[in-house]
Amino acid sequence: MLIEKIVIGDRVRKDMGDLVGLAESMKRHGLLHPVVVKKDSVLVAGHRRIEAARNLGWKDIPATVIDVTDLLSAERDENFERKNFTPSEAVAIGRLIEEQEKPLAEERHRTLSRRGPDGLGGLDSGPPKRMRKTRSVPRWSPRHNRESPRHERNARTAHGSLRSLHRG
Repeated sequence: MLIEKIVIGDRVRKDMGDLVGLAESMKRHGLLHPVVVKKDSVLVAGHRRIEAARNLGWKDIPATVIDVTDLLSAERDENFERKNFTPSEAVAIGRLIEEQEKPLAEERHRTLSRRGPDGLGGLDSGPPKRMRKTRSVPRWSPRHNRESPRHERNARTAHGSLRSLHRG
């Protein structure tokens, strides 16, 4: 259905929340649940899905057409009559996804170790300049807390100060 044809009347939900995650899911998997409209194209359920689809630049969205007379009860049921994962279920699904992704991550690591994203060197081609510089920082000790000026709050000034303290 053309998104522009869907009539989003006065809705109870005003806060759309974070649509970025929903849009990313829709981009990755497609729309898992079509929006729901009445025969006259008035939205029953799926306002967030429509907004995420708009953010993705979609012009059409899958829609289920139903015959409902009590729009408010349908909106309430859409938002209350569902069940989120329990904490243990959320952990279980996270572990399963991690197991599924682990071989892919290992392959990416092997590929990057052989050849970096720029095609020149991989992870074994040596640390970047900043990392080499950080390695040269002497070990921190309580003495440095007393001797280092308090205004040094970033890595560059702290690095210089530590090197001079270490030499002196």
